[in-house]
Amino acid sequence: MTPDFRIIANGQDVTAKLADRLLSLQITEADGKEADQLSIALDDRDGRLDAPPIKSRLQVWLGTKGAALFDMGQFEVEGITGDGPPDRMAIKAAAVDLRDTARAPPTKAHEDRSLRDIAAGIAGRAGLELVLGDSLSAVQFPYLAQTSESDLHFLTRIARDLDATAKASGSKLVVVRRSDPQTAGGDPKTPVQLGRADLTRWSYEISACAAEQAVEAEAQITGTAEKKIIRAGKGDQARRLRHVYPSEDRARDAAEATLARAKRAEIKIGADCARFQPALFAGGQAAFTGLRPEFGGVWHLTQVTHALGAGLTTSIKAEKGDAA
Repeated sequence: MTPDFRIIANGQDVTAKLADRLLSLQITEADGKEADQLSIALDDRDGRLDAPPIKSRLQVWLGTKGAALFDMGQFEVEGITGDGPPDRMAIKAAAVDLRDTARAPPTKAHEDRSLRDIAAGIAGRAGLELVLGDSLSAVQFPYLAQTSESDLHFLTRIARDLDATAKASGSKLVVVRRSDPQTAGGDPKTPVQLGRADLTRWSYEISACAAEQAVEAEAQITGTAEKKIIRAGKGDQARRLRHVYPSEDRARDAAEATLARAKRAEIKIGADCARFQPALFAGGQAAFTGLRPEFGGVWHLTQVTHALGAGLTTSIKAEKGDAA
C-alpha cells in the first residue's frame, strides 16, 4: 500500500505543492504534559519553498492511497531551519496547548473547589473545551495554592497526584485517570492487539529501582497542628513524599498515584510496527502475542510516533505494572 498524506496550512490545502518535496514527516505523541510534536523535512532544491510563518496552523492527515486518511491533529509552527547541501527545510510544530496561558504565571488560592471547576476555568482561558474523566468528576479540594505557577503546570501537578494526565488535544483539554477503563471522551480503552508479525523490532527493560513496595504521604489534620501519615502499598520499606497534603484524602491520592507510577515503570518496552497503526495513541493500551512472557498482559502507551518517509510506520514506548 502506498503511503499518503494531506496538509492544510492556515486553511489552504498545500498537499500538491509538497507532494514531490516531502522527505519525511513525523508525529510524536506523549502521554503527559508535553505537547504532541510534528516534524516535517522538505526538499528545498531550488530555494523556492515558502516557509510558513511562525504560529501558522497545520492540520495533518496520514494513511494510504485509495483509503480514507486519518486526522492526526492540528499543530502550530514553532520554528524553521534549513541546511545543505542538499538543500533542505525543516519545520517544527507542536500541538495547540496551554502555552499562551503561561506567559504571566498567576498566584492565587483555590478554596473548596472541585477539579471540574478548576479545570473548566483553565480550559476557558485557553479557549478549549474541557473533557473530564468520570472518575475525576467528584474530586474536591478544600485548599490549593497556585503560587507563580502557570495554569498548565498547576493542572498537571494536581492531576499527577491523582494518577491522571492533563493535556490539550485538538480543541479540547482532556483530563483522565490512567487507570480508567474509558478515555475522557467516553470511548472504551480497548487494547490494540499486536503479534510478532506486526512488529519489525522490539525490546524490553526490567528495572528493580522503580519497584517501590510502599509510599507514605503526610496529611495536615484540618483545624489542628497535628499531622498524619497515610500509607499506600505493602512492605517494610516505604518512600516518603516531601509535600504535606491538606487532607487525608489528598495524601492518599498522592501516595496511591506515586505507587501506581512506580509499578508501571517496573518493565518498559519499545517496539517498531511493520505498518501504520493509527489505532495506537499515547495514553491508550496495547497487548502482545507470540513474544516473551515479559510482554504478557495489557500495556500503557507512554509514547507513540507515526513516521512517513520511504514508508509509513508506527513505533511505541510502553510501561506495565499492576496498575497499568
